[in-house]
Amino acid sequence: MIKTLPTSLLLLTVALSSGPARAFDEGMPGRLILVKPGRLAKFIAKPASGDTFALPTGASSPLTGGGQLRFFKGNRADTFELPVQPPRLGWKGLGNPPGLKGFKYKGAGTTSDPCKSVLIKEKIVKGICKGGSIRLDPPATGDVGILLTVGSTPMTYLALWGGDDVKNTAEQLKRKDAPVPPACDCGATDPSEFRFANGVGTGICGNVTDGALTKNFNCGEIIVGGGNSPVPNSVFQDMVNPVRLKVQECTGKNLVLESMSLAETGSNKQCSDTGCLFGPPLPFILPSTPQSACVYMRVDRPGRGTVQCDSGDASIDMTILGHMFLTGDILPRRCSGGTNPGGRCTTLGVDAACTGGGTCVNDPAVQPCPICNPVTGICNGGNANGMSCAPAAEDVVGAQFPTSHDCTVSTLVSLGDIPIPFELSTGTTVRKAFTSQGQPRVFCGFCRNPNTLCFEGDQGCGPGTQLHRCSSDDECSQPFETCQQRSAGAFGPNGASFTTATQIGTPAGSLEDFAPHAGTMSGIFCIAPTYISVIDASSDLPGPGAVSMPGTMQLSPAGAFLDAVAHP
Repeated sequence: MIKTLPTSLLLLTVALSSGPARAFDEGMPGRLILVKPGRLAKFIAKPASGDTFALPTGASSPLTGGGQLRFFKGNRADTFELPVQPPRLGWKGLGNPPGLKGFKYKGAGTTSDPCKSVLIKEKIVKGICKGGSIRLDPPATGDVGILLTVGSTPMTYLALWGGDDVKNTAEQLKRKDAPVPPACDCGATDPSEFRFANGVGTGICGNVTDGALTKNFNCGEIIVGGGNSPVPNSVFQDMVNPVRLKVQECTGKNLVLESMSLAETGSNKQCSDTGCLFGPPLPFILPSTPQSACVYMRVDRPGRGTVQCDSGDASIDMTILGHMFLTGDILPRRCSGGTNPGGRCTTLGVDAACTGGGTCVNDPAVQPCPICNPVTGICNGGNANGMSCAPAAEDVVGAQFPTSHDCTVSTLVSLGDIPIPFELSTGTTVRKAFTSQGQPRVFCGFCRNPNTLCFEGDQGCGPGTQLHRCSSDDECSQPFETCQQRSAGAFGPNGASFTTATQIGTPAGSLEDFAPHAGTMSGIFCIAPTYISVIDASSDLPGPGAVSMPGTMQLSPAGAFLDAVAHP
């Protein structure tokens, strides 16, 4: 649903965009791209006869800056980090001195380090990645490409394969012999920025099933946890402040996106870099009211993504830290009538907080988050009670809304952070469970000790030093030798039998007119253990998460532009 901003809140402001996309350093003819979901992603690029590719040097060397390899199509992108690691893994300079003849990356080929090999030489650039992290699901209706970025001063290599298929099925995509990538072709002027804002959900956007029993998910909901999760589906409010990403590369109709900083957006509620605020705070109401919580979200891993400007196919990938506060019901009594309607009060009947002739009454609804009262413009409840605020949402209605980052709660009820790896797409996402030793129906595997039930990385549980994501028992080692989640299945309660989860996105159509268009971002992702017992137990983590976000998408042109936003 398109988010319509009330005329009274529209402020016409002049903003300076981040400028046109930086041209890639090496546009490469693509010899081969091969994708098998869950198994393999491979590419080979070679220069035209008599030509060579430039090699990275100095600060562009991957020996000090590492790298990143991205396979992408319009509504999906797989991004694999290529870090500098201790030998025997990591980057190696070829020749003498190292790097004279190129560079080679050697990885483990596991879920957490998928790329077995990446090679950069004058006559060839290629890479091969394996395992459960391969999510670039064919068939592909448009272009498919790779973007290889290396060094602290980035050097980029880009190849783009069009629609000349050798094979293009749900099981395999294979294309060969593509020309040098074309110039940007996304409207009258090159776009510089992509914006997405969640709106109000209607209808069904997903489900989880075991083949016989199916549980549907409404559009605009976030769902958390494994088969024993007690957390009800929660509404994800509409977003007054859009998430904004800048165009890193543009070739043909394809845009590659990266994060925007606070300095670039002028607002920590709209940027997509580490530390930026994200969306409205989320109220989670559990069956036991004292366990209800308010989650304030901020960006942990910067945003990145892809957009196909002619179809509106898009993807966004970013990790959000949800800081959970165990608040219960912070507004058991509220003012009715008078000049402070909805305000927090304590004494039934006459109460000093209920000014202008209002009275204090019991409020049967549960409000885990402070309310940013849209009538009075002040916070109801929390640490900032009575202080001014700007609602972070306008269209979703209900007793728990709207919320705002301006309305805080006490740090005394802080539980800690939940890492939420939002992997959002306008396509349809399907995730199937696999069977592990000792646990059937695993959607999100992490290496676990089957005796103590501790997950690797829990400092109180033995020699494991870090969290270890996996897609099979083969990727784990003793004493954390099983690949499991906290409990089998998905999205409980009573979800232990579920084997397949689906979320449905919707592309926005052509974005080349730089106007807002309706589309839906959705995704299914894996939430890691927090190692905080009260969080993991109450949310059944580690386990899957899912969200659908129907809203608006928009491209902005390069240079200065006039932009109508609710709260700049």
